[in-house]
Amino acid sequence: MLKGLGYERFERLNTIVRQSQVYIGSIKNDAESKDQFYLGVFSQFDGQSLADTVDYLEANFALQRPTMWSYLGTTYKPYIHRNMINMNVKLPGDADFYRKMEVVLNEPIYPYDQAAAIIKLVDPSIQVTPLLMDHLGYIERSALLMQKSYASLNDAIRALWLADDEISVEKVQAYPNNWFRFKAYNLELQHDLIAIDSTRYLTAKGLNRIGVTKPDIERFLQEVMSFIEDDVFFTWKSLLDSGFESDFMAKANLSDYAYERLIFTLPSIRTIKTRGSVFVNQSHPTPKCPPLNDFFAQELGGQSRDIDDFLRELNHKFGLDVTRTRALEKLAKGQLAYSTETNRIYPDKLSMYEDTYQELGIDA
Repeated sequence: MLKGLGYERFERLNTIVRQSQVYIGSIKNDAESKDQFYLGVFSQFDGQSLADTVDYLEANFALQRPTMWSYLGTTYKPYIHRNMINMNVKLPGDADFYRKMEVVLNEPIYPYDQAAAIIKLVDPSIQVTPLLMDHLGYIERSALLMQKSYASLNDAIRALWLADDEISVEKVQAYPNNWFRFKAYNLELQHDLIAIDSTRYLTAKGLNRIGVTKPDIERFLQEVMSFIEDDVFFTWKSLLDSGFESDFMAKANLSDYAYERLIFTLPSIRTIKTRGSVFVNQSHPTPKCPPLNDFFAQELGGQSRDIDDFLRELNHKFGLDVTRTRALEKLAKGQLAYSTETNRIYPDKLSMYEDTYQELGIDA
């Protein structure tokens, strides 16, 4: 009703948060008066938590807690760091300080503590606060500092990692934050980052420089999918040995490591956690990676094998380095069985018992 009549008709009715919540009092209904009101409240809670501030506003002004938490955390970021109010701030007055900071603090995004350390290197006496960061052109987002010129963290991270032809794995992994790891993983899935070896990524910009496009990569991956069989394990080596060919390989001239990482980006591909990349295209993809025992079972078939011969041939065929110790560790947890008496690996325990005890005349 009040919204329909028009808030401006009521001199003491203040849309202090948003139109769904109002405060009746002496505060004028304009941006400057609202700002003075909130900053006055913040001054009362300087050095205390945002939670205490929100509790006060809820108790004294009946402003809903979730709305206040969101509104204050967004509108007054320069005064909040890690949910603590910081109002007693003295900004540097030396223009030379700001000129130096333009040189050393210039990346699109930083972990907050890293940016604070850079500031302290320039001037150890400086009080590092969100308000100072704001004056330096940064805003805090989820314990990260982002240049205010970017609309989102996603835009900032793309500018940080994709501006050059290449970026080191070390730089991508330099941020101890799960969000960064998740973004790197997704950029690789989208082929904006292509791992060309264990130390470097090639960016989409770098790909274009060598004449390779994302559609080229998509066609290559479709060729792989057309060549392999569903639910059959393979490696890059076994794929090539089986006769797989692609014009993309001559065009891109990437390393084996890069081709393995590209295959990894296929949505239905799952990998076995072992030394070397063992892939399987699951006809019914599951979130979990398949166990190593499934791979052993595929290669073993229905016959028993001497375990040393089996592993030697397995490693040669697929270009792996599965050790005897690793194999025995996994065999103890699955359906396959191993007999120390015969030194053989079996499809199941029953066939192992039959082979081990048949000479004793025991009916397994």
